[in-house]
Amino acid sequence: MRLKMRQGRADNDLFDRLAADQRLGLDRAAIAALVSDPIEFTGAARSQTRAVVRRVEELAAQHPEAAAYAPGAIL
Repeated sequence: MRLKMRQGRADNDLFDRLAADQRLGLDRAAIAALVSDPIEFTGAARSQTRAVVRRVEELAAQHPEAAAYAPGAIL
């Protein structure tokens, strides 16, 4: 079964269809609560992004000339 989210429509029944699926064991309210905070769907992305930013800052501090690099025209 392929689920398709219809955004911005009053007749979006995705939560109802998911709640009707006995395999999930969740009612509509539980499903709505699970998706109420979209930032939680980013998983480890926030901490991974912070780690990359820290590393880039370290490298930029170690190599300021490279951090100031501006590429020339390709052609």
